[in-house]
Amino acid sequence: MNNLSKMDIICLKDLERKEKTSYLKSLEIKDFIAVNNGVLKYNSVYRRLEKLKILGLIDYGALNGNAKTYYITSQGLEVLNQL
Repeated sequence: MNNLSKMDIICLKDLERKEKTSYLKSLEIKDFIAVNNGVLKYNSVYRRLEKLKILGLIDYGALNGNAKTYYITSQGLEVLNQL
């Protein structure tokens, strides 16, 4: 998939490294920010994750309170393996 940015790939790699690969194993946006030492900003991460969801590379996990969570799909893992 050649329309992925560096930030898109970072988000996918974060999910892969943390083994967030199912509905119950998922990360909140604040966790993405923490993993990257605050370098990423909330709105930037949110936009990237929504783009990746539309592409089918990630999906929503179980809600954590009111917070959405995300996990990498098998298609997302395949894309990472091809990079």
